[in-house]
Amino acid sequence: MKKHRDVSKARQGVRHRPAKTLSYPFFAICIDARGHEGSLFKGKIYRIIRPLPNDLPYDLRAIDEEQENDLYPADWFVPIDLPAKAKVALGSVHRPRRAEWN
Repeated sequence: MKKHRDVSKARQGVRHRPAKTLSYPFFAICIDARGHEGSLFKGKIYRIIRPLPNDLPYDLRAIDEEQENDLYPADWFVPIDLPAKAKVALGSVHRPRRAEWN
């Protein structure tokens, strides 16, 4: 059920990974979920994991509501810096398999 890649390829406008250098995984707030309201919720924090070698440069791999790591357009997310205590709390909600943390 990998429908997200087709959506992000068809998008127009500026496509980019977050401007500042971030280490993976990191957290980001979803600011757009057009057409994927069941997988993402606008205003919710998501874990962003390292892209796979064939991922497009303007996509981010997020752990979504279905607990899958799917691709979404990078401009749908705003990276946030969380205090360590918040990262630990969010990390306990979903611990991706070790391979997802690369």
